[in-house]
Amino acid sequence: MGISLHYNGKFNPSASLSEMIAEVEDVAKIYTWKYHIFETEFPENSIDANEHDQSIYGICCSPPQCEPIYFCFLSSSRPQRNLARYYITQH
Repeated sequence: MGISLHYNGKFNPSASLSEMIAEVEDVAKIYTWKYHIFETEFPENSIDANEHDQSIYGICCSPPQCEPIYFCFLSSSRPQRNLARYYITQH
């Protein structure tokens, strides 16, 4: 049985999305994990909005023999954990 990570909440508006992405990217490079960077900056005045745009913000990485780890958010700062479901319903 593997380990599953579950999280909830939202991205802290006083934190820097681009710095968080850079930190995760550094770890992925050190361990030679595959990774993908999405949008790196939230649009102005989008945090805590009731609606969101169609973009994904953040980074995901794939350690070997593991499911991908998503640090991905909608423009409203809410986490977007299931990217496959999101793309199927939005496109």
